[in-house]
Amino acid sequence: MRKTMNRNLKEHGTELRERIYRFIVDYIAENGFAPTIREMAQEVNICTSNVLHHLTMLEIDGRIK
Repeated sequence: MRKTMNRNLKEHGTELRERIYRFIVDYIAENGFAPTIREMAQEVNICTSNVLHHLTMLEIDGRIK
């Protein structure tokens, strides 16, 4: 059961990360500059500290700078 729960959390995290990434890309295309962390948090309905975690992971993955 624990492995299933961990896998679901990991998949959810990956989904959130992808939603944040898509929001950033679309926002920059529309506005010419990046969204704020607060705007990202509101878009995916999570707290700003979680957005920071996902941004760090996107940076580690080489998807953002």
